[in-house]
Amino acid sequence: MMNTSTAIAGVFHLDGLRADQREAETMLAAMPHRTRGSVVCHADGPVALGAGSPSQGARLHRMGGCVIAGVARLDNRDELLAAPRLLEELAEAPARDGGARNARGSGDSLEFDDTRVILAAYRSWGPACCEHLLGDFAFAIWDAVKHTLLCARDHFGVRPLCWFKSERLLAFASEPKAVVSLSGVPAEINEERICYHFHPELLIADDEITPYRGVHRLQPAHTLHASQNRVTKRRYWQIDPEQPSGCATEQDYIERFEELFRSAVAARLPVSGGAGTTLSGGLDSSSVTCVARDLQRERRGPALPVYSARFERVPQADEGRWIDAVLQAGGIEHVVVHPDRDTPFIDLDTVLWLHDGPFYGTNYFISWQMYRAAADNGIRVMLGGDDGDTTVSHGIDLLIQLAQRGYWQRFAAECDAVTRNFNNTRTYASRNGMLAAHGLPYLRFLARSGRGREFFAGVREISRHFQCSRRRLIIDYGLKQLPGTGALKRLIRSGAASRNESAVSPVRSELLRKYRIAERVRELEQRFEHLPYPVAANYQHVAALRGGSLAYALETIDRMASYWGIDARHPFCHVPLAQFCVTVPPELKLRNGYSRYILRRGLRGSLPAAVQWRPDKGDLSDVYAYGMQEYEAANLSGLSERTAAAGGSAFLELNGAGGARSTVTGAAAYSRLWEVFTFARWLETEKTADQSYGPTASSRAKI
Repeated sequence: MMNTSTAIAGVFHLDGLRADQREAETMLAAMPHRTRGSVVCHADGPVALGAGSPSQGARLHRMGGCVIAGVARLDNRDELLAAPRLLEELAEAPARDGGARNARGSGDSLEFDDTRVILAAYRSWGPACCEHLLGDFAFAIWDAVKHTLLCARDHFGVRPLCWFKSERLLAFASEPKAVVSLSGVPAEINEERICYHFHPELLIADDEITPYRGVHRLQPAHTLHASQNRVTKRRYWQIDPEQPSGCATEQDYIERFEELFRSAVAARLPVSGGAGTTLSGGLDSSSVTCVARDLQRERRGPALPVYSARFERVPQADEGRWIDAVLQAGGIEHVVVHPDRDTPFIDLDTVLWLHDGPFYGTNYFISWQMYRAAADNGIRVMLGGDDGDTTVSHGIDLLIQLAQRGYWQRFAAECDAVTRNFNNTRTYASRNGMLAAHGLPYLRFLARSGRGREFFAGVREISRHFQCSRRRLIIDYGLKQLPGTGALKRLIRSGAASRNESAVSPVRSELLRKYRIAERVRELEQRFEHLPYPVAANYQHVAALRGGSLAYALETIDRMASYWGIDARHPFCHVPLAQFCVTVPPELKLRNGYSRYILRRGLRGSLPAAVQWRPDKGDLSDVYAYGMQEYEAANLSGLSERTAAAGGSAFLELNGAGGARSTVTGAAAYSRLWEVFTFARWLETEKTADQSYGPTASSRAKI
């Protein structure tokens, strides 16, 4: 049974001062969209903690001198309850411990919800309990006997949790706004995070930063363990690229994938109903929807509520053909929203408030409208195909392995197949783009490591299969890589960077230098351009799962869904599924130009053929570009002046044309305009911070 709390908050006075439960109540009140139904708080010595829910279900649990506040949904509940010691703890706890005071509802419950199971796990295994848990969770446990506080976050960061520490105080909450609502926590804007808004690629390497200086996100798969003398952070899990898969044949892998994926969907689809899915027509969301429909039929449940976005005014972005293919099999109650009929800045003030500032997500308005429609229909749980790309992988590791082995003909053939299926010059999926990203870096490595014979063989093969000039390949990837030229190249590059960093970024030069933005962007690029060859067959796959962008995406979804009272669940973030996928051979991830090949094969009994072998991937950039032109032309035309009037000159170099100094063009120009506009609007809302953006505000915020 899932715990119905959706927010937690608390304080630990490291100086020993007695805590007041009103501190936790203040923090929870700062998240009204999560706590409008009920709040329950508890204070004990230097610690106060609490939980909130949009319904009447907020709960704290006590057991043997320990108290837990948590947001949790466990996948391995039955396995945990099979542990004799844990079951004994659960059975004894109600008689042994009283309930915590509930500010707006009833006291402790005797039911074994998932948060209570986690507390029993802590009583059995201590801080190592996280190593026994599977699911989505964020929790805090105060152990009055040991005088310690344990905070933890799930493996991928589905449930948010952030924290602040000073010499005297440790504070934690589900959102940064709750932490800075405390009088002892400064609400100081984080300049570095503003830089990230205009360089979102840096989020890949940073899964701790928040809009407030000193407030940190607890990283996925980490615990925070605090006593009055010490606060330590520890990683309790990491994807293991060496773990055996247990599969001997290709068919074994395919069958195992199907089994795990169905388990992932089943674990997240409530038997009691009230759940739906999002369906874009893409491979990932279609897979979740089709399997959820199968499960509904097996359970003899009602038709599955499914929510899609259609773009009749931007037909090149509309995926109705594939959506209709899924619908043809029946068993679905379909609801369609039309985001292209409204501004892409819909309810922007509210969404900025939810994110505590400017955020990365140009397509937020699409999910926002689907969640709103679902909430209006009483849906409380939504399953999506978010980040199936990351979990299953497009199979880029195959191209890297072919290059490493000198199989340039097969490399070229696979590039040709991808190009036929998935040619998109806006992404890597062009012939020359794949060569530049995954072939030429290895050629450079051969030159630098003095492996001349392999280098010249590669030059010959690349020239033949990609119609490249041998002379240019030898000069650019051979001679320029030789020892002795590095110092000169670094000097030239550093000079160019200092001259050009202003031209490629709207951020003021002094901020770029202060936070080393240009250097860090370049370092990130180097991670992809200069791999530590030879690399393992799952190197890029593992790196993507360990990067910070996945957690940020999940947090963005969580904030929007929670506003509408919806629990967003992600089958592709099922730990056993992700762990298995990294062990899958690269040729089962990319084959004959089809990425995520194992998913296509594994779900062939559920997916319609049109979706199963869909060669391309949707591109929604034209949707927000259309919306900005159609609905926001007046706002954008005076953007430079508007940004300056809001105080943006302290952060950006502004001009009179596009709002901020930049040389970007084409589709990227609309992304830059989106960044500047959302930043300017956030600055304006900061000047009117008394305005309400919580769930009692109008559902259509004014811009």
